[in-house]
Formats: sequence, C-alpha cells, structure tokens
Amino acid sequence: MERTLEHALVERSWDAVVFDSICAGWALRHVRRHRARSARPREARLLNVPTGAPLLTMQRISYDDAGQPVEYGTHVYPAERYSFEMSVVADSRT
Repeated sequence: MERTLEHALVERSWDAVVFDSICAGWALRHVRRHRARSARPREARLLNVPTGAPLLTMQRISYDDAGQPVEYGTHVYPAERYSFEMSVVADSRT
C-alpha cells in the first residue's frame, strides 16, 4: 500500500509528518498569520496571566501538493514566553 500524506497524518505526530513530507517529496505549503492582542478573561485564567496581558497569536493552515488543506491550528501564547525567528530565502527559479 502506497503511503500517502493522509496516512502519515493519522499515524504520526505533526513534526513527523513534516519530516515525512520532505522525504517523500510531498509539497506542503504552510500559511501562518501572527498577531498581537490583549488576553481575554478566559485566556488569562488558562495561561496564568492577568486579563489584558499581551498575547501573541498564530493561525496556521497547511496544504498538500494538490492545494487541499490538511492541517489547521490556532495558537495563543503569552508574549513573555514566546519568540519566533524567520528566515527569508530568495528562490531564483521563480
């Protein structure tokens, strides 16, 4: 039976799926949106921060090589516990 992206998603963690996708040649595309906002009361309680504390949010959608969404996530982080680094590489082939 041929391994597909769908099989990998069911059987493995997301990090393992990303690794599998690279090895198998699946062309995953990830779209992320980062924002900053204040903590709402419920978020503040769950994250153990004061209401109104600064938060960073991230929404991520991952697509397979056919353009079908295969993963969706929304994440909320207390600002003092999160950082991110981005590298931009120009592709001369496009």
